[in-house]
Amino acid sequence: YLVLASELSAAGGISGALTSLSFNVASVNSDAAAQDFSIRLKHTTDSDLNGMWDLEDFTTVYGPTDYTPVLGWNTHYFEDVFVWDGISNVLVYICFNNMNDYYEGSPVYCSLTPQTYFRMHDESGNPDLCSLTEINWWSSTNMRPNMRFGIDLSGFYPPELTSPARYSICNSVNTLFDWEEVEGAISYTLQVSSDANFNTLLIN
Repeated sequence: YLVLASELSAAGGISGALTSLSFNVASVNSDAAAQDFSIRLKHTTDSDLNGMWDLEDFTTVYGPTDYTPVLGWNTHYFEDVFVWDGISNVLVYICFNNMNDYYEGSPVYCSLTPQTYFRMHDESGNPDLCSLTEINWWSSTNMRPNMRFGIDLSGFYPPELTSPARYSICNSVNTLFDWEEVEGAISYTLQVSSDANFNTLLIN
């Protein structure tokens, strides 16, 4: 999906970290999850999606994870920081890949756009679909899903983890963690939990 800077500004957005993305699901057609569902973002100068563009240099902000839609607004809270510069258009790249459970899809509410702001690709049986860097687009349209971005305007964003790699496994119990410094920060808080939602804190 292509989202113009003018659209974000008209909705009250100013430069800052995008924290979430929501879609308004009109109906739920299946209990099956969209597997390895991910959201990636990047800045662009493109004003429509009629030309060819690559899939490199995106920032993965959500997933991959199995996602089961529910009726109404579905909000995906970002796990990584993407700071919108306030002037560039934004490309939203969503991919999921169901290799072992058919996903019928759940339609979302859409609106007509003046240019082509939506392209899609469908390729059955390719386990590497979401890691491709070039594809032949299967369809495009002037209908784009209605979306809501969350924006953090505080100016303080979570430190970027440099090592070990995010989601890495089999690390030593004596692993040294290293984060990038956040400009302007005077203190940091470290939390360790035994569950992904941080309901049980082991270290705070």
